[in-house]
Order: sequence, then structure tokens, then C-alpha cells
Amino acid sequence: MKDERLGADLGSLLRSALEQSCLAAILIDENDQVIFFNGAAERLWGYKHDEAFKLNLQQLLPEFLCLHIHTDCWEDGLTDTETRHDILINQPNGKQQCLSISLSCIVILGRVYHMVFAYDASKEEDICQQNSALLAAANHTDLPILVLDQDRNIVQVNRAFTENYGYEADEIIGQDPTTIFISPLMMKDEVNGRIQA
Repeated sequence: MKDERLGADLGSLLRSALEQSCLAAILIDENDQVIFFNGAAERLWGYKHDEAFKLNLQQLLPEFLCLHIHTDCWEDGLTDTETRHDILINQPNGKQQCLSISLSCIVILGRVYHMVFAYDASKEEDICQQNSALLAAANHTDLPILVLDQDRNIVQVNRAFTENYGYEADEIIGQDPTTIFISPLMMKDEVNGRIQA
């Protein structure tokens, strides 16, 4: 297909764009064989370019996703279907890789293809694990702790906070701390007493 505005074959242009993408891009045909595998996919999955074309869907994705691809709406011929998943894969060198992927079913000239876009989600996974560890540690300290978001709203309180100030977490999550405390050291009963007086 030629696009007059670009003066180029659209297929060649898209192929070149996908080759240079920082997102891993994989195209799989109706026989579950890899027919496109860009450089970012090589790095994430750990296969060399020539090795990739010997792979099939089952070698790239966890079993539950392969089953999903061949059931439900994809088998029924519905297109423009996209699903997102976080998965853990094993590279050929034995290293595990955490990926966030998007799967799409596309039909071109009556043939069904599956497009996979992916990126390295291990940094996000590390951040989640660190946050969980911090929250667990905060919950075991005797010092009251409030966690605020960028808008200064309360997103988390620890056990010591609820015990010391008399608020339950669900009462104050989402609140601005200045609307709860007249003074940062006041207890719930003191605040209520001053408001009623």
C-alpha cells in the first residue's frame, strides 16, 4: 500500500518504525510462528534475530496467554481486541524477565495475526516491592506515620497512627491532613471537642 503523502510504501515505513521502536514488537502468524521480531524484543526475550524466526507462540508467552489467544473472542474472529498483562518469562540464559505486554488480534486480507508489544517491567516490580517493604516496616513501628501523595492527600496510615490518634484508615484516606488536624499533635477527641465548643 503506497501513501501518496509520504511518497513511500506504508508497509516499509511501518516495518522500519517498528524495527527502531524502544518497545519490543513481535508479529505472529495464524500458525503461531514468529514473522517479525525487532531489536527490543531480542533484548527482552534474549534470543538473537535469526533464532527468533524459529520460535512459536508457546515458546514466547506463558501457557495461559497462549490459551487466551486461541479461545474467547479471538477464535470467534473478532478483531481490534487488545489485552494487557504483566508476565514473567525465562530467557534462554536462565534469567527471568518481568514484562508488561499488550496483545492485539489483527486481520489482514483474511489472515489472523497476533501483535505483541512489550517493555521491561522489572523496575516497576522493584519499586512495588520496595514500597511494600516500606509499608510493612512502617506498620511495625511505634511512631505514627502518614503517607501523602503529590497533592498532599493521605494515601496510607500505619497502625501506630490509628492507635494514637483514634482515626480509622478509611476515615482519613484521601483527606488533606490540614482538614483533620488543627494542630499536628491533636487527637481526634480534642479536635471534635474544639469544633463543638
